[in-house]
Amino acid sequence: MLTCGCGRWMHTEGIEERAYEDGAAQWFIRSECRGCGFKVGMDVPAGQHMFIDRLMWTDEALHRLQDAVNERALGVTFLGVYPFWDDLRGSPEFRKILSQVHLLDVSDRIRR
Repeated sequence: MLTCGCGRWMHTEGIEERAYEDGAAQWFIRSECRGCGFKVGMDVPAGQHMFIDRLMWTDEALHRLQDAVNERALGVTFLGVYPFWDDLRGSPEFRKILSQVHLLDVSDRIRR
C-alpha cells in the first residue's frame, strides 16, 4: 500500500500487463489519492502485489483462480463469502467461476 504526501492511502485504479524488453512479465500500476487527487503510475515485476490495495481482474488472475478451482484448493471454499473477493463479485468471469463451484447463490446473498 502506498501513502500519499497528504497522508491518505493511494487507491489502485488500474493494472496493465506488459513485458520488459527481455520478455519478462511486468505490471504498470496506476494509483490515485482520493483525498487530493494526486496520481502515480509505476512499473513493477508481475506478482509484486504489495502496491495493490484491492483485487483487479487480469488474465493472470483468472488463470490462477481457475487453476485453484481445478486443483480443488481449500481456499476456493471461501470465494462466496470472504470480503477479499468483493471487488470481483460483479465480474462475469468471477460469477462463472462461482457458478462452477456452486457458490454463486451464496455470493449473491452476501452482496445484498
